[in-house]
Amino acid sequence: MKHPNKLAYVLFPNRCLFCYEVIGWNEHVCRRCRQNPPSMLPPLCPYCGRSESVCICGGRQRHYARCVTPLPYSERLRDAVGRLKETGCNTTADGFAAEMEEVLRREYGGIPFDCVTPVPLHRKEYRRRGFNQAELLASRLAAWLHVPMLPLLTKPYETLPQKELSSSRRQGNLLGAFDVPDPEQAVGKTVLLTDDVITTGATLDECAKMLRLAGAAEVYAITAAGTVPQEKNAGLQNPSDGV
Repeated sequence: MKHPNKLAYVLFPNRCLFCYEVIGWNEHVCRRCRQNPPSMLPPLCPYCGRSESVCICGGRQRHYARCVTPLPYSERLRDAVGRLKETGCNTTADGFAAEMEEVLRREYGGIPFDCVTPVPLHRKEYRRRGFNQAELLASRLAAWLHVPMLPLLTKPYETLPQKELSSSRRQGNLLGAFDVPDPEQAVGKTVLLTDDVITTGATLDECAKMLRLAGAAEVYAITAAGTVPQEKNAGLQNPSDGV
């Protein structure tokens, strides 16, 4: 790996994905956090990607074949997800992609993906941010898989922010929100669908539905993190934690 510009590293050093401590130019996680990282330990629920010990989806089947996620979205990750969403920080995107690659290799290793596609943003939100955080992750995973990153989906209709809605309203909020403008690009393909965080899975499910309707052979999902209720956090403790 090529060494970065030294002045740039001094001014903008790499920081640990979990604790934000300054780390080496070629690292994503500090030594302390690497020894005991927060993680979604297998076996994972096939419908929401969380560890079965903290699964909250009730086993509801989706339009995607399976979902995986490497990290629990907790206080330790809140700032990192915020940096990814609001600044598109490359080192943060690299760090999340590295964690996603590990679970991708473990859980999806034998699947011959044809392309990677991100959950899209509405054009107003894209203009506000200047980037799509899911696309940043998708492009890195596509390069790792040696397949194209294709923007198969668009979001022509603006919707209310999912985080402001109850679980029961989230699915209805997204009905008709996504489109596949060029179905020929999706026909017969095994697609890896990416997003930053999974909560109820409604967004991934609606996107997967549209891809399948457009002719995709199969859709698998992956996110950087998954929300976990506070009362279930104990289910994620690594045995080495001693608690």
